[in-house]
Amino acid sequence: MTGAGAIPLAQAVGDAGALLPSACQEGFARVAKLIRARLGRFQLMFLDCRDERLRDRLIADLDVFATAPGGRVARLDLDGGRYQEFADLEAALRQLAITHAVIHICGGPVWFDAARWASFNIRREAVAREVKATLLFWLNEEAIAALARVAIDLWAWRAAVVTFASTPSLPSPPAADFRQVDDRLAGERERRVAFLREAVLAPDLPDELRAELHVEMGDLFLRLGQPAPALRAYQDALRET
Repeated sequence: MTGAGAIPLAQAVGDAGALLPSACQEGFARVAKLIRARLGRFQLMFLDCRDERLRDRLIADLDVFATAPGGRVARLDLDGGRYQEFADLEAALRQLAITHAVIHICGGPVWFDAARWASFNIRREAVAREVKATLLFWLNEEAIAALARVAIDLWAWRAAVVTFASTPSLPSPPAADFRQVDDRLAGERERRVAFLREAVLAPDLPDELRAELHVEMGDLFLRLGQPAPALRAYQDALRET
């Protein structure tokens, strides 16, 4: 329920993004609503924006929107040589998350190589436990594709992947499914299934992310030779979409 004098959520989102290029408005509304829905909770979003001026404008508009209910916003730039390894970035994210609800990470297309994405993939559960903030990674098409190839588990945890362009004719991130690349042993898959069964029960998990986790669970059941629970997991994913 909206209190006296408060601006309804849909109106606030529309007002914040109304002056953006038309090709960006739908994506802006989606990101803004996810931020508002999970303030103070961990979530990952990967945003494709090649135009730095457009990116900075989007950041400014999102920050106005995200700070409305009291969520402080930070920006972390990866260029300049301050962060050598993912451990350095993780430490900075932990510190910022103490006082900030939203963190923009810029410079990722250059900074993130396969090794750094792999390190993030390994540390994803620790980051999710200790960084209670929305992490907005400003990337490009190539960086997003690389992430999906080399950090499969991290990729499955995304709340959204959104392309921002000044015109609708610019390319979008590839829709290829990278989940088939999985060389884990049976025991590792079983442990991942156990984790996913707990993760999908979280009441504050966005429906889109819950569906992704159900799909991953179904894939794992198939690889473990268990078609019946795989089917149930896929059906659960459909119910979330």
